[in-house]
Amino acid sequence: AVDGATSVTITLSQTDRFGIQAIAGLGKAVGSSWLKFPASFIEDMNSNEITPSLASSATAVTYVADTTVPTLVSYTLDMNAAQPALAITFSEPVDTATLDPTTVRLQNVAASSGTPFHVLTGGTTVSVAGSTVVTITLLSADVDAIKTQNEHGNLARSVTNTFLATTAGLIDDMATNELAAIPFGSAG
Repeated sequence: AVDGATSVTITLSQTDRFGIQAIAGLGKAVGSSWLKFPASFIEDMNSNEITPSLASSATAVTYVADTTVPTLVSYTLDMNAAQPALAITFSEPVDTATLDPTTVRLQNVAASSGTPFHVLTGGTTVSVAGSTVVTITLLSADVDAIKTQNEHGNLARSVTNTFLATTAGLIDDMATNELAAIPFGSAG
């Protein structure tokens, strides 16, 4: 803050921002954004502490909505697990209730929609809403199909032939911003 200023801007750490984003309904609009603080929070120009806001909250006057679209950071496919799974890490907390595994396409090359590939037919997750990591337990039919592709075309045998693409709608963040599609021609 600048000496003599009448307003203060607080920049949240990533941990704090993710913590707020993970709580449904908190910090989503002026009516759900409050600030509580102790007297030691800030002093005026005469070294007087601010009146604390512990029993009641200071309500936000303005609010800028989260319009940042989540991105896929990384993923791990574990075909050797007792229950093979795909763990996907996103750039911010996501809402697992919006997860649609049927938008996921595994393919053996990054820059093509060629073969071999497999589009998931479903999957289950026990991941918690508000997490940045979502683990999809693969269905038996998908595991079998991927293994069949391995026999004929080298799909998902190593990091050099495991690429993930997705159509729009894989998952939303906690502010309902949808993950952008990862086209078949630029799978990661």
